[in-house]
Amino acid sequence: MLHISICDDEIVAVEKMRKIVGKVLEQEQLLANVGTFENGEEFLNQYIIRDDELVIQKPHRKVG
Repeated sequence: MLHISICDDEIVAVEKMRKIVGKVLEQEQLLANVGTFENGEEFLNQYIIRDDELVIQKPHRKVG
């Protein structure tokens, strides 16, 4: 089974990504456990190391 984690500090962005992922999973008839997190600390506290994983990270924006 796939394990997908969506993490962003903007709740609206998290919900949009969750809906997109859900539609793709349904179209492709794939089962997945989708978790959502509002910040990196929350994600890391619940993170489980897996042998087969892919992490896609959004680049950080530089301010100033």
